Amino acid sequence: MTKAELVLKVTIGAGGKLTRAQAAQLVDGAFHEIRQALLMEGHCTYHHFGRWEVRQRRARRGFDPHRRQPVEIAPTQSVSFQAAPALQYRLGGRKV
Repeated sequence: MTKAELVLKVTIGAGGKLTRAQAAQLVDGAFHEIRQALLMEGHCTYHHFGRWEVRQRRARRGFDPHRRQPVEIAPTQSVSFQAAPALQYRLGGRKV
């Protein structure tokens, strides 16, 4: 689903009480708050949906295929998502 499709679904779901521009602000605002929670707290949980979490990846050795030499890969951060059991159940995964 694209952002435009999500905004359209929110607009329709509001029963005509929101314009597309207002729905877009609502969607942007929600994702802004998720992003802020990740930056400030390192995680964000939405009940019955899932949990986003900032994960640390340690430095490691890699291989440069062009130069055929080992290289050091710097530590990085990434965001992971773990679906809640209720969502996994709805998707046909494990049972709650």
